[in-house]
Amino acid sequence: MPRKGRDLEKLIAFFEEQLIKGEEIKITSPEFIIGRNSHTKREIDVSLRAKVDSANRLVMLECRDRKGNEDVSWFDELFGKSDDVGANKVIAVSSSGFS
Repeated sequence: MPRKGRDLEKLIAFFEEQLIKGEEIKITSPEFIIGRNSHTKREIDVSLRAKVDSANRLVMLECRDRKGNEDVSWFDELFGKSDDVGANKVIAVSSSGFS
């Protein structure tokens, strides 16, 4: 049985695929990356990878499909995770909104 929230992750990955058609961007959902600082396997719900000029870029999309609004503690968690995996950008997606 798929884990809770997986349908939202698939939907976001699909939207991203439609937006970037023709671009050389790799979309992975989920992607597992060993953290630079934590040295543990970190799960990214949807990742976008591209080479811009000579630099590799990683955009991390994190999805929450819960009843209540997401608060600042989730954002703190996301910024810590993005730093650990070396993401250039992080995008938060919530099915219920933010407080």
